[in-house]
Amino acid sequence: MKHKGTEEIATDETKTLPEDAERAAGYDVEQPLDIIEQELEPPVVRTESLIPDSSAMPPDEFVAQKDALARLEQDMRNWPRSEREVFELYYVEGLEPGEIAMVTGQALAEVQRHIASIRSRLREEILGREGAI
Repeated sequence: MKHKGTEEIATDETKTLPEDAERAAGYDVEQPLDIIEQELEPPVVRTESLIPDSSAMPPDEFVAQKDALARLEQDMRNWPRSEREVFELYYVEGLEPGEIAMVTGQALAEVQRHIASIRSRLREEILGREGAI
């Protein structure tokens, strides 16, 4: 068996890094203060971008509306299936009563009764909740 010769490596020896190693690490010798300037100086912002948009809904109203929709979805689970179907087609999809009658196979008068019933129920639920607040 042949033994390979072992090579000794000095541990106190220093090696120099290539010039681009510092740049790759995010440090540029030519512009050492760039990082500090970016952190200390905030970006320039125009004054009109700080003024609230008057057409935007205030956050508290948005949350209240979202909560009301969640309660409505919960309540709708207890509605008859035919009314839920009419609600979705009429209010969500935007179909006309005649189109809903064709899609569902219900009579037009029945679809119109469902729409009237849904409106009445929604009105009662909304007014009932506002009175409870």
